[in-house]
Amino acid sequence: SSCRLIGGYFASLIQLLLFILSFSALLIKRHLENPKRTFTVWALDTCKQGVSANLIHFWNILASVLVTRGTLAGIFRVHSGGKAGIDDDGSFEGLGAGVGGSSSIYSSSTLAPVAGKQGEEDECALYMVTFFLDTTFGVYLCSLFLDYTVRKA
Repeated sequence: SSCRLIGGYFASLIQLLLFILSFSALLIKRHLENPKRTFTVWALDTCKQGVSANLIHFWNILASVLVTRGTLAGIFRVHSGGKAGIDDDGSFEGLGAGVGGSSSIYSSSTLAPVAGKQGEEDECALYMVTFFLDTTFGVYLCSLFLDYTVRKA
């Protein structure tokens, strides 16, 4: 069996529990901070962080689900000759690198750690990869952009 990101009642319960724990940590931090920010400033800071965290969380879930379930697979197919382009049926072929003449991205060696047998791709593993890339390279790129804007200001 493979891991699925969007599950039933238990998955929703875990998400709610994580929200309650993280928001409680923010309330405790506010209570202990010195000097204490005004409630409005604290609320705006918290909302900014919450909106950006949820946006990237849901984007990573959406991308992981769409890629592993094959919804985006048509974008990443390659002709047997290795050329990108439009198929006779009008579908787009490009970007992916099939192995051994296969046209599926799931047989590509780059997705081998994420994909199991055909049709058993692991959404959770792909989510972990996108989360890792976000929290490493994404934060690094944001810090470079911030440094650039500070120098230009």
